[in-house]
Amino acid sequence: MLDKLKKIKEFYLNLPDNIILEASENADFNRQIKRELKKLKTIKTKLQFILGDEIKHKKFIEYINTQFNDINNNYNNINEVLNSLNNSNFMKSMIYMLENYYLTNEFNDYILSNTFNEDLECFMKGDSIKNEKKDDNMINDKENMNKCVVTIEEKNGFFNIYPLFRVEDDKLIKLQVEDYPDYGNINVNPRIEFSKKDYSNKCSLWICRFDQSLLEETQNKTRFKIDGDKLIKDKNIYSINEEGIYEIVELLEDNSVFEELIYNDNIEIKTKPILEKIYIRDNNYIYGPFGYVENNRGGGYFIDKTNSNYIIEKYPIKENDEYLSISEIETPDNYSKAYITVVYFHNKKSLISEKVDIISKEELFSKLKEVISIKNTCYSKNEIEEIRKNIDFIIDNSLSEERRNRIKALIKNTEITEEFIKNDFIDIIGVLLDSKDTKEVVANKILSQHEILRKLQNVELVQAKIDSKNQELEDAKQELESTKQELKKIQLEIKDDNKNANNKNMQELIEQNQTEIKEMTDERVKIGNDIDKLAKKYKLYKEIDLLKEEIKELKKEAEYQKEDYNVFSRQNEKRKAEVENIEQKIRGKLDSAISKYPDIAFDGMIANEMLESAAKWNKKKYVESFENAIASKENVEKVIKVKSFEVDNIIEYIYNKIAQNRDYSRNDVINIMICLTQGFLTVFAGEPGVGKTSICSIIAKALGLSNKNSDYNRFTEISVEKGWSSKRDLIGYYNPLTKLFDKNNSLLFKTFNILHQECIKEINDFPYYVLLDEANLSSMEHYWADFMNVCDFDKENRKINLGEDYIYNIPKTLRFLATINYDHTTETLSPRLVDRAWIILLEGNSCGSFLDNDQEQQTSEEIIMFKDLEKCFSYSSYYEVDEELPNQMYKELDGIYSMFKTNSMSISPRIDNMIKRYLKVGCKLFKETESTAQEFIALDYAVAQKLLPKINGYGDEYKAFLQAIEERFDKNNMMRCKNITTDIIKKGDTNMQYYQFFG
Repeated sequence: MLDKLKKIKEFYLNLPDNIILEASENADFNRQIKRELKKLKTIKTKLQFILGDEIKHKKFIEYINTQFNDINNNYNNINEVLNSLNNSNFMKSMIYMLENYYLTNEFNDYILSNTFNEDLECFMKGDSIKNEKKDDNMINDKENMNKCVVTIEEKNGFFNIYPLFRVEDDKLIKLQVEDYPDYGNINVNPRIEFSKKDYSNKCSLWICRFDQSLLEETQNKTRFKIDGDKLIKDKNIYSINEEGIYEIVELLEDNSVFEELIYNDNIEIKTKPILEKIYIRDNNYIYGPFGYVENNRGGGYFIDKTNSNYIIEKYPIKENDEYLSISEIETPDNYSKAYITVVYFHNKKSLISEKVDIISKEELFSKLKEVISIKNTCYSKNEIEEIRKNIDFIIDNSLSEERRNRIKALIKNTEITEEFIKNDFIDIIGVLLDSKDTKEVVANKILSQHEILRKLQNVELVQAKIDSKNQELEDAKQELESTKQELKKIQLEIKDDNKNANNKNMQELIEQNQTEIKEMTDERVKIGNDIDKLAKKYKLYKEIDLLKEEIKELKKEAEYQKEDYNVFSRQNEKRKAEVENIEQKIRGKLDSAISKYPDIAFDGMIANEMLESAAKWNKKKYVESFENAIASKENVEKVIKVKSFEVDNIIEYIYNKIAQNRDYSRNDVINIMICLTQGFLTVFAGEPGVGKTSICSIIAKALGLSNKNSDYNRFTEISVEKGWSSKRDLIGYYNPLTKLFDKNNSLLFKTFNILHQECIKEINDFPYYVLLDEANLSSMEHYWADFMNVCDFDKENRKINLGEDYIYNIPKTLRFLATINYDHTTETLSPRLVDRAWIILLEGNSCGSFLDNDQEQQTSEEIIMFKDLEKCFSYSSYYEVDEELPNQMYKELDGIYSMFKTNSMSISPRIDNMIKRYLKVGCKLFKETESTAQEFIALDYAVAQKLLPKINGYGDEYKAFLQAIEERFDKNNMMRCKNITTDIIKKGDTNMQYYQFFG
């Protein structure tokens, strides 16, 4: 089934994109599925989602057949469609077969055959499809060719073909040893492509076509030699099933009349078959095809009825004597089975057969419940009726009515019990039963048993009963009104004709009518009470459903609260330990201080209040001290000129500024700015002296952020020291005794206070860069840990907690830059950090020459706004652009992913998302070179900075992987990646074959 879907998906991917997009948007999907499809951005992912479910696939096929297929609908069978295939009608013919023959064995055989591969290839290339007759075997004989049943043996990388039988038009003829000397084998050479095929799977018999005159004799003339690669290229070796030859197996049980066993579960086979598809023979018929599965509990093999979707063919042997032949094939002695029986359908089109539905009662119920279970579907009430159409998709069209009749009979004869209801068969009754009388009988049975009624989850039957009672009440009202009118009429007649009336009889009649009225009134009251009871039950069931949903939401909320509590508990324990440590150090100092003033009565509560008041006053004064540094556009432009880019190009402006100090290429500058704009952390790596720190300073000056003589300096440089282990070393910590924040780095502490106030006031006018120089002198995983959780810009409530009420919002304008060396004195970057950062590798011979140092000291007279950087370099500015990126670039990226995953280097969703966002922007901004297109320049930078830093392994196999990916980079002119990989290999070869990016 998976192979079949894979082939169908390949066909879909070669259709015009507009067909897939239109079908995915307009097919008869429900609202939830349409919302899911809208979230998916590529044709490939939309198809993957649709093909993952039979119902969605069916609706998809129905739509494309309606909209894009005007093929002649007068075909009698699938063979007529196959025989008419040509290049102009291939697409429409495939759509027609998907709609009308999807579940047939003939369509399965075609879609899994080499013929389909050839037709699809011709369709893709625009070549003409050979309009030859395509029989059920999908193989066209070639003139002057031997066609043989063969086995294939592999020893130590060498292959031999053993011809066993020659395939004639209507029979198999056994070959003699003399036909092929030395036990009948043919040596395969050359065999490069031949050896790539798996000859050890379920099918160990094959069909091989070859021209006898082209067999080469070896020097000793005892055996032949054949070109195996040419066999593969010409598609002259294929599975025996494609020729219409199938294995007949024997059962452990007596199968003289197989139909007596056909509905049994676990029908066991005597010995393991050697072919993938098998048939069973009794005295009069041949049945199949079947699959087979291994008995995992006690050994042996069972018939697999699901392989044929429970629909098989039944061939009478006598009537088909001219169209099939049964033979016994002898295999070489070194095979596990010396003889097998096969049936050869040499004229399958003329075969006489009937379809047999072999699904059992339990399997039929189970199959239907998978599709019909209303509680587990995302269909609205108005869409439930559509389920009846969906059922036809899993049942052969010619027998679906028979299966429905079997379901009706089973349900009518089933006792209505609690277990029956628990197993959801009421849902099946509501959808499948077409007979109104049957529905009413079942409903009345259920309503008469109150215990069962309470267990019903589908209350539509109760509502139907209420409607029925309401109708009875309405009829009673009308009848009562009619009786009253009749009584008035009689009273008038009595009044007009007193003489002739028999007053006594008339009084009796009146009394009788009044008695009937009273009985009707009582009946009306009774019906009303019944309705009230049913309405209360109906309301109660609705309330129960609402309560269940509310309980689910409360449970989810409880889980979230539990997770938050666990996090808080861990943080609280950590804080307690820190406080106790500080208290021990300070308690001695306090005791010493107090002992100096024995005459002063020291009250703890007063002291605490004094400390808190002092802390609040101190914090207020501290906030006031940097109030003037809050950088709104209105304030900044009074001091510094704000650069406008309504006319100028921002890329050219930044490039020219940097070019005054460093000889970087235009693409290098674009790459750095994309990384800084899209990433929270950008790491500049390289050996000492390549200019890592200076380029960070130059960028800050080019953007106007480095203003040493101004309140609006937006660039803070931090020199990391050896031994830092937490944020206390980076920023400082809150002192619970003094109620103050002890700052380890006052500049950085001031930075977070400024950014916090800007965030509160919703000011995002200018970027702020923080540089961690020599960042890996200590482990960033430790001292920068709090910032690891705020790297994703789409995360809500991006905050860091420095203790007590020192909680700071992190605005979207903040970026961290880091410089690292890699030698024995530094710490390695953890996989978690590499996952979140862009790693830009600077090398002395490629990162630009140093210019005049005096120029480096210059600061920009103009400052760039954050919105201008976002507009040019962020993904959000290109997100709405409907233009698709080049498929070739994405295919190459998928191939690189695959190579990394094969070598146990996982690609996280975060990395994939960062790369694809980078490519969306890079493909628009980079300039192509003489040898490389702009999309592959973007891919070159992205892979070098997100995937190559993951390289870390040793040994010959790892080197082979690096050499293979180096060759791939070279082939696509991704020279940055190629050079880095070449350097890694060279360094690894001199380091005991230990290959690493940071080496």
